[in-house]
Amino acid sequence: MKIISRFIQALKYQLFDDDMLPILHDSMLILINCNPTPDSIRAISLYIVYALTQADNNTTDSQSKDNANRQFTCGLSVLDVLVTLVCNGLPNSNPQLHKTVFQSINIKWIVLLLNNDDPRVIKGTLRLLLKTLTLLGKKAYRRFIDAQGLSILQNTLQGHWEDNPDFFIILLTGVFGISYFPEFGSDFVGFVNKLASKGARFFE
Repeated sequence: MKIISRFIQALKYQLFDDDMLPILHDSMLILINCNPTPDSIRAISLYIVYALTQADNNTTDSQSKDNANRQFTCGLSVLDVLVTLVCNGLPNSNPQLHKTVFQSINIKWIVLLLNNDDPRVIKGTLRLLLKTLTLLGKKAYRRFIDAQGLSILQNTLQGHWEDNPDFFIILLTGVFGISYFPEFGSDFVGFVNKLASKGARFFE
């Protein structure tokens, strides 16, 4: 936990060069995968919200804008750590990982992230949402409804369908109970044909 906290502090106060971000990302991925603790998951979840909302401060100072944009980039990287752990998994993943994650984050946190205009944030959050609903079932779904999740989901996706067909693909994987992988890309026709039985095609 102390190492994760130091990484978070380094990200928050920008105590590293930009080319170090991929190294920090992979290091956090390995450390949390090996030893997932509620404190470490809470630490990165709080940082994700902090980093992804810095751009909402509407500052006019150029230096502050640069800092906010850099924080946003870091927040996306840490969000990807969480999405990778929860949705993709790693070889030899800790069997307690999902239990620890869902003890530390909740549906309201996911809904908060979903209320964002950046397609990269929406995509990662959608994947987390579907994985959460799949693993936790009706209880999580009721909490999602109570948190106005459907309204926020509709409003968030409304202006992004045409430019981001992969959103629809992610939702379809949830409908059909299939794990989403980045390899699916944004080819909607190709994805639907993969769902069809051999020799069948929904689209030509």
